This record gives sequence, C-alpha cells and structure tokens, in this order.
Amino acid sequence: MGNVEKSQLVGTLLLVGIFLIYFLYFIPDDEPRTPKIQEQIASQTNNPSQTNPKSPEKIDSLSLHKKGPFANLMTGNEKEIEIENEYLHLIFSSKGGKIKRIQLKNYKTYPGKPLYLQHETKTNTDLSFTFQGENISFSQLYFTSRTYRNKVSGEDSLKLVFIAKLPHQQYIKQVYTIWGKRYEIKHQIENKHAYGTPLNLSWYENVENFEKNEKDMLLKTTLNYFTYDKEFETLEGEQEKEQQNINTPIAWIALKQKFFLSALIPSTPITQAKLSIEPKQSPYVKQAKIDLQLSPGPEGIYQQRYYMGPNDIQILPEVTQGFSQNISLGWWILAYINKGFLIPVFQFLKSYISNFGILIIIMVLVIRLVLAPLTYRAFIGMAKIRILKPEMDRIKESIPNDPKKQQQELMKVYQDMGVNPLSGCFPMILQMPILLSMFYFFPNAFDFRQEPFLWAEDLSSYDSILQLPFQIPMYGDHVSLFTLLMTISTLLYTRYNAQVSTSTPQHLKMIQYIMPFTFLFFLNSYSAALTFYYFISNIFSMLQQFLTKYFVNDEKIKAKLEASQKNYQKKKNKTTSFQERIKSLKKAQRTQ
Repeated sequence: MGNVEKSQLVGTLLLVGIFLIYFLYFIPDDEPRTPKIQEQIASQTNNPSQTNPKSPEKIDSLSLHKKGPFANLMTGNEKEIEIENEYLHLIFSSKGGKIKRIQLKNYKTYPGKPLYLQHETKTNTDLSFTFQGENISFSQLYFTSRTYRNKVSGEDSLKLVFIAKLPHQQYIKQVYTIWGKRYEIKHQIENKHAYGTPLNLSWYENVENFEKNEKDMLLKTTLNYFTYDKEFETLEGEQEKEQQNINTPIAWIALKQKFFLSALIPSTPITQAKLSIEPKQSPYVKQAKIDLQLSPGPEGIYQQRYYMGPNDIQILPEVTQGFSQNISLGWWILAYINKGFLIPVFQFLKSYISNFGILIIIMVLVIRLVLAPLTYRAFIGMAKIRILKPEMDRIKESIPNDPKKQQQELMKVYQDMGVNPLSGCFPMILQMPILLSMFYFFPNAFDFRQEPFLWAEDLSSYDSILQLPFQIPMYGDHVSLFTLLMTISTLLYTRYNAQVSTSTPQHLKMIQYIMPFTFLFFLNSYSAALTFYYFISNIFSMLQQFLTKYFVNDEKIKAKLEASQKNYQKKKNKTTSFQERIKSLKKAQRTQ
C-alpha cells in the first residue's frame, strides 16, 4: 500500500472516529423539532396553564465546551410547574428555574380578561454570573424540580425547589417559598460552584394596559426605588425614554402601574443598578428595563422577595419600609390629611357600607359635620359684611375718585364695628387642604377599581354617558355626567354666594364663574368617585348655608355690631389712670 493510500486510510479512520465521538457524546438521544416561536406564544396565550414538556434547545459543541461543567445542564426538556395560593396563580419553568407567569386570581383587566402581572409574552427575567470569562445564564440551564403539593391556603406555606447538579458535589439550588394569603414570593439562591460571586439580574417588562383610561395608565406607570438613605425616587418616561445609573445602596425597586405593583426586595443592598423606562405603542403603555447586581448574604446565599399584587394602602405598609410611598397622596400636608383622617374614615365606613356610591355620600356628610364650626364662622363673617354693605356703599359714593381714602374709611368702619374683613374667607381657606386631599385620595384608592354606581361602570375611571366622534382639546372624546353635574352645582353655589356676599369685587366674581368651566375640562377624564364627591359636596354646602341663613337672624347680628361699636367708642374715649397721671404732671409743670 502506497503512502498516499495509507494517508487516506488514516484520514478516513480519524473522520469516522470524530463522527462516532460526536454522535455518542454530543447529540441528544431524542431531538424533536423546535416549534415556531409564533406557535409557542399562541399556544401559551390560549392555554396558560399547560404543563406539556417543551422541546430541548440546541447548543453548538464549541459553546458547550466553553461552558465547562455547565454544558451538560444546557440540554433537556422544559417542564412547567403550577403553584396556586389564595391570591396568585403561578407557572414556573424548569428551564432557568424561574417564574413564567403570575396571574392575580381575584382581579380582571378592564375588558374582563385574566390579569397577568408577568407573562412570557411580555416579560423576560434572567439571572447570570461569570465563569472563566464566560457568561452563564440561568435561562440556559435545565433544573430538576421538587415540591410535595401545588396548592396552599391560609397561614400555611409551601416550598418549590429547583436544583442543577454539577460535578464534585457542587450545585445551583433555587428555593421559592409561597404563602397561602400573601402576594409575596420568597426566592433563595445557593450557588455552590461559584460561591460568593455576584449575580446579575435582568428584568424587561412590556407593561400592558389593564384599565379603562389608557392615558391615565400611561401617566401612573413609573419605575420607583427606595434607597437606604430613605429617599424615594421615580422614573416616569412619560414622553421619552428616561434612564438612570444608580450607585447608591437601594432597598427595593418597583414597577408601579396605576393599581398594581411588581417589586424586587433583596435582603442585601443593591449597589449597582441601571434603570430605564419609555413609552411603548399599544397594546403596551410602557417598556421598563432593570439591570442590577445582587450581592450574596450570609453563607453565600442570595435572598430576595417579590411583591406581585395590588397597590393598596392597606397592604403596602406591611411589606417593607417606604413601600407605601408607591401610592401618591400629595404634598406632605395633603398626605398627612389623607393618612391621618380621610383613609381611616373611609376604611371605617367601608366595613359597614358595601355600596361605594352611598359610602361617598356618607363620607361627605361626616366631613361636613367635622367642618361645620369653620363653615358657621365663615357664614357669620359674610353676614356681618353684608349688613355693613349700605355704609360701605355710602363711603364709596362720597369719595368716588380716591380709592386709597376709600380703603382707609372702610377699614375705619370695620374697626369701629369690630369686624374682620377676612373673617368670611379665612375659615374657607382652612377647608381647602381637605378638598385638595380628595384630589389625590379618590383617583388612587384601589377600593374604587371596577366598582359600579348608577351609570358609572368603574368609579376609579371617568363615567362616560356619550362617546364623541371627535376629540376636543383638553376635554377628550367623551362626556362625563358626574363632571357635568359637578360644574352645574358649582355655578349654582357660586351664584348663591354672590347673592349672599355682595361685597365681592367684580373681577373676583368673574373668576368665580370661570373656575367651574376650567374644572369641567380638567376633570372630565378623572375618577368618577372624585367628581361625584365634589358634586355631592356642593349640594351639601348649599343646603348647609340655607339652613344656617334660616337660623341666623340678621337683626341680632346687627344689634351685636352696634353694641360692639358703642363699646369700641367708649374704650376709645375712656382715659386710663396712666393717661390721667401724665395729664396731671403736664398741668403741674405748666403751673410752675
């Protein structure tokens, strides 16, 4: 045999050997075709609770070689594990050992569909770390799972364990703890192979619109975080992309929608994070991206909690420090009124009244009773000014061309009669913080979500009685009846006040009539609960003033004013003992 033939034979044997090694060690036993991505998404969307195994993923041999001991974990069959408590319906995946879907069982979207806070069609979460210069992603690894039950209720809890075994008794273990009556999920990670190595977490979310008012959903969807210095920060991304690199220790990060939260609360500080949020085209309102680094705790174990639930003021304070700030309750004084007064009153009434429309009416009555002393003082102040109006008109007619002297004479009349010209306004100003607090309380109160009343199908959104075929700037494309009733009642109340208080300057009267029309445009797309409250409040205000006027006698007030004037003149003319001594001394000096 020639040298060429020997070389060909050796080459052929080597090729056969390479193919044998390849087929024996690198090709899986069973390798069905991977279905198309579109077919996967369609089947997952139509049947989100399916538990059929998924086809294994192909990994090229060169990539497997670089992954070292992790290569054997990168091929396998994906299995789905279904876990359910009283609030959440969860689907976990053995590929990556992660949560694929989170459904809130007790809530629906505005069209009435199941509400998924996370779903593989809009959510992508992953953990990764570096090994010998290679990035090892959890989503590439196939874990084996272990749990003894799939449902939990009450105060009980269950654990779901995912483990990926490595050579030399090393492993990566993930343990999820789910409680029966909580929106929280505890997640522990133990990486025995890369002990103490920081974990990188990536979380991308396309935020779906769950509510009736998409514009409101856009405004209320933000990325929030809370630092260890107790600073609450927000990224809005309303008009364009907003991003931030954070190097200060962070206690938690939350993707806040109008009424729901998806939050990460690690046990150790987040020292590095990159956050971004930007508007997204329908059916999504925004896209959020979170990239951060998790640090291991004691014994090299990573531990964090996920909160996946309603943005409810009754639940959030118990989750972690500063978590209730995800609900906007206004500036500090308005937030203080909401937390210290309005919310406790609302919660007390809610325990006895199930109809939220009736509850709002009772709430108006309670607040009116609390503010009754201030309202009464304001009415008496206005009555005094009304009684003095003829005298003030006489002064204005006698000095028509000298406004400064007019003001001096008017102030002299007020002083002689013992009347404070601001006595009618000051009590009303004191009531303003409560009225403004309502502006934050009703639109953000979770309890009003999808609660109907009369023609309003959802008190947390606008009540539309007529859909317009066109868009009116600053008004919208619909007619809100509660906003219309609020505007009409405000105009009637303003006219009634103008008749009662005749001392209001003409330019202020014009402003009083313009303001209701401003609110007609401004509040047309706001919460129906808010505009209904303002409407009922106007009705009660007119009724309260009518009753006060009925029981208050102007003649008695006038008699009191005249008595005050006489007392003032007596005090003015009366000489004190000190003044008498001064006069005596001056008289003695003149005599000498």
